[in-house]
Amino acid sequence: MKVKVTNPFKDKNTGRLYKVGEELDFPVERINEIVKVGGLIELLEVKSEPTEQVEQQETEPEPEEVEQPEQNEPKATGRRKRSK
Repeated sequence: MKVKVTNPFKDKNTGRLYKVGEELDFPVERINEIVKVGGLIELLEVKSEPTEQVEQQETEPEPEEVEQPEQNEPKATGRRKRSK
């Protein structure tokens, strides 16, 4: 995956010093490690071949049924009733 260096840094694995503006190709795992340190690289857009997209029909989402509590039942408070 292509990345661009935004701040100079020394690679802990290779010992190489990367300068601002360099465009590099790193595996995803290594990119994740560098991003965790923070602010050293930015991802470049991956230009991939256009793939065939399946058209999705736009339909209105069905409203979800929300169960309403009955009005005559007392609300449960989660406490046990004390017997006298």
